[in-house]
Amino acid sequence: MQSQAVAATKFWEEFQVRRQALEKEIAAINAENITEQTTKVMTQLNELELSVQGAQSFLPPRDQQTYLETIRELKEKVKEQQLRARPKARFRFKSQARKATAITCSQIQQEVSAMPVPVAQPELSADSDAAARPVDNTAGISCQTKKWIRPARLDGGGSGGGEATDLSLTKLEDCVVDLRGLEDRPRALYIFDLVRCIVIGKPFIGATTVRNCNSCVLVLGSSQLRMEKCRDVDVYLYCASHPIIETSTQIRFHDVTTSALDCKEFTAVLEECGLRDLPNQFDKVDDFNWLKRQQSPNWQLSDNKIGSTQWKRFLSLDSTQIDDPTGLILELIHH
Repeated sequence: MQSQAVAATKFWEEFQVRRQALEKEIAAINAENITEQTTKVMTQLNELELSVQGAQSFLPPRDQQTYLETIRELKEKVKEQQLRARPKARFRFKSQARKATAITCSQIQQEVSAMPVPVAQPELSADSDAAARPVDNTAGISCQTKKWIRPARLDGGGSGGGEATDLSLTKLEDCVVDLRGLEDRPRALYIFDLVRCIVIGKPFIGATTVRNCNSCVLVLGSSQLRMEKCRDVDVYLYCASHPIIETSTQIRFHDVTTSALDCKEFTAVLEECGLRDLPNQFDKVDDFNWLKRQQSPNWQLSDNKIGSTQWKRFLSLDSTQIDDPTGLILELIHH
């Protein structure tokens, strides 16, 4: 009991130091590097949230709630500071008393460019883009069309020459990627440039990055999820921190544990890797392009889009007997 009290006290001290440092970083967010600074702070807040969840064995429930509430308040401060830091578009009416002159195309363009836009779409900075890019020792599946892919191991790492610890799925179209039988457990998962694909992931402790994906169904379980430049994607998710979306629209989130998916292999691995011990925060989405307190129009919580009959039939198929899964994919995506 005494050791738990000591651990709780030490955690409180460390939490206060990190909180103060984050408050300074939030206050320093400015228009010059707004995307880079916001991404860095939100990543640290998600890590801090995970550390609170990992300390449940010795933190009293009331303390846990206090810490999580503090983190939520810091995230609200990030949004407020981001809103304040954005440069305001300038708009001026020209004097009507001025003598009328011929209006040229160039003048019209100048007038249009001066008009304010409703929502600024921030560009990804070079640093934040690099942070989410696959690194050495990454096994890759890329440039495939109309394939059913079931890898057994993470082979063929990057230029680092060691064993692969990350997995990247890139430039796939009309493909099914089933990672349930994967013997290894990746440290990070990168899903880039997919069109009309279904990905059934293997839960793991680590980060998943999804970018430039359209009309896909993703079944994922990880500590963190970040989605960028995606459209029309259904995400069946177990996530131990707030999912982040940016420059994305028509994103639908489903609780993978209560969905019609009912995938025993997926649920079992949730238990094995330790994710099941952490609360599923699939519904606490942070949209970096929506700074208002109202619900973002870019994502929604959704009831089961795909029924249990469709999932069971899909999961029971023998992929070796299917040359082209396109029809099956369209059936699930557009059901």
